[in-house]
Amino acid sequence: MSEPCYYCGLPASCVDHVIPQCILRSVDELTTVKDDMVRNRILTVPACRECNGLLNASYQDTLHERKQALKEGLRKRYRKELAMPDWSDEELEEFGSHLREYIEQSIKLKYLVIERLRW
Repeated sequence: MSEPCYYCGLPASCVDHVIPQCILRSVDELTTVKDDMVRNRILTVPACRECNGLLNASYQDTLHERKQALKEGLRKRYRKELAMPDWSDEELEEFGSHLREYIEQSIKLKYLVIERLRW
């Protein structure tokens, strides 16, 4: 079993560079600035592909701020699913099979995203 993603708890499939590599390369010649940036900091954390991609090359001063930025990105990406109402089994039976399947999958995704946001 792989490590959990630091940001959301899903299985990690890669690492997130807490200080994006492109930023470190841009200050590479400014040795004292780079040394100050990396001193006493965690440089990588396990991440799932989606979290790593959502954060991309963004920079936050702390790991906590980075996690909060990620959670905001998840809220934006899944805003429709998070707004999906819960339907009773009786209500779902009234729909055709394709619509019912779509709604059920959206509700499952909604609760997965909620768990990721709580992580």
